[in-house]
Amino acid sequence: MKLSLFIPLIVSLSAAPLATATTVSIGASVGAGSRLVTLQNQTTLVGGGVQILVGSFNNTNFTLGSDTIANDWAAIQTAGQWSQFDTGVSTNTSSKITGTATDNTATASPFNGKTIYMVIFNTSGGPSTATQMGIFQATTATPSWVFPTNLFGAPGDSTGSLSTIDPANKFQAVGTTPIGSVDATHFYLAAPTAVPEPTTFALGAMIGFAGLGMRRRQRR
Repeated sequence: MKLSLFIPLIVSLSAAPLATATTVSIGASVGAGSRLVTLQNQTTLVGGGVQILVGSFNNTNFTLGSDTIANDWAAIQTAGQWSQFDTGVSTNTSSKITGTATDNTATASPFNGKTIYMVIFNTSGGPSTATQMGIFQATTATPSWVFPTNLFGAPGDSTGSLSTIDPANKFQAVGTTPIGSVDATHFYLAAPTAVPEPTTFALGAMIGFAGLGMRRRQRR
């Protein structure tokens, strides 16, 4: 057979895309013990009325400190060196987290073996419209909440089904001051608490001292 006959075949094989897939599946089908996504006022969020980001932080030295979730999330991404894997995870009609996040490219490789974090916003519009949020990780779980090793060119890298049920999986809210909270049956979100700017604080102090001075004069 002539060599020229092999050339089209070689070209076609080289042009074929390499099949890669790193998948994180979070399932709520394990039973009634799956935690519910819940607001501070005890209202549960159902039917996809949230946005859930799946990714990893290099550190968790961050806290809520602004007057809006949008500002807080921008600061958290920088402080925690956030790397986003994918969305694709939400809540079902029972307010339980469910869904699959998938990265089909080699860019999934930097996540190999890193801790999986969930960032939950109380609206499907995410941080731009959210008024509450929570950041959570599993501290003890089977299977472990870590990203699988992505083998470029090898399909099927996945975590299996990650569960949010208690007591098998223990979770905690993440942050220097934890953002949100967790109990045996809920992921509770939190609203930001504005920290007064130094100038605002100084102005308030001046007004307070002025009021105190006026009272003393009136007594005299």
